[in-house]
Amino acid sequence: MNQTTTSEHKKEIGELLKEIANLQAKKHPLLRDGIFPSTREHRFLPYHRIDENIFLSAAICFLLQRFRPLLTTAQQRLADDICQKVTACYPYYRKNTERETYNFFEHKPNAHFPHGILAHRLQFLRPADDVDDTSLIYLTSKKNERQVAWLKNKLPQHANISSGKQIGHTFPHYSHLQAYSTFFGEKMYIEFDCCVLSNLLMLLLNSEQPLNQHDLDSLKYITSVIEKEEHISSPFVVAPSYPRSSHILYHTSRLVHVTHRPEVFPLRKALVKSVRKELENPPRNEMDRLLLSISAKRLNIPIPPTIAGFKKSQIIKEDFFYVSLWSLSSSPKFRKLDKLAFFQVRFRCRAFNLALLMENHLLSAGNH
Repeated sequence: MNQTTTSEHKKEIGELLKEIANLQAKKHPLLRDGIFPSTREHRFLPYHRIDENIFLSAAICFLLQRFRPLLTTAQQRLADDICQKVTACYPYYRKNTERETYNFFEHKPNAHFPHGILAHRLQFLRPADDVDDTSLIYLTSKKNERQVAWLKNKLPQHANISSGKQIGHTFPHYSHLQAYSTFFGEKMYIEFDCCVLSNLLMLLLNSEQPLNQHDLDSLKYITSVIEKEEHISSPFVVAPSYPRSSHILYHTSRLVHVTHRPEVFPLRKALVKSVRKELENPPRNEMDRLLLSISAKRLNIPIPPTIAGFKKSQIIKEDFFYVSLWSLSSSPKFRKLDKLAFFQVRFRCRAFNLALLMENHLLSAGNH
């Protein structure tokens, strides 16, 4: 890559980082300082609410910490300030100091689905603490090995089979795996999600904790899904919260990008094959193309001109994940309704989408 192109990427990185910083809440009338505002939206109904979930803020922090060595000194100070403000919010998403698991929403009365009219009043809609938020918070708050060990002892209590429950919403060839489930909570059903498991394994596989059967089965699940191309044929089954192949490739490629253990080599091989195949007929959706670009660059796969360059004006309008109104059900019959847009509440965060553009520029510049 020539120097001129590299300079252009570095300029974009600096501008995107400043824009991200300006979006962080400060003395906002509705949001806690340090949170990146997001929105909850419905595709067909007049439903648009401001949201203060911790997941998207923690995801931005993870990206900034991951690429920190590649930033200029001034950019590092700005990134550190952003992350310090995000991590200061973490205690509000934990129920108590004795239980170090975290929730998507704050742990206070009626804090779920905030700033709305009805949903926050319905206690059965309050989600349990989950592995996704907990993993990113552990990764970005630099939890020590004692704390990671506590989590690793906690996880099997909610895993498939070892919890005393068995997953229903999956393919029969995965029902025997003792993989980790998405949710904590004694009353929660078992759920396998490739993206959630990838975030968790980024933590566990890069810790000093010895591997156990749950770790290996979780990795086996992810690898098999990619090998069998189930992330393309059945994304709603293998990743209920991120049911698009581009999102699954984004999360799983990030796992192999940050993990240098022989156990992930088969997954990397399967990902290279899948991403190359996707590049032959790239998606039209701008966000899908961006995520595919990032995944390819992590795997050192050349990017064709057909997916080079992205419209920021379009990217900032895209949602990243959704919650299905049927997600509280473990019935495969009802979970089939997940794919219907009418039953989906979509989450969008301008700052996070800008962070994805920033990640793509960093990789494009050959810096990582």
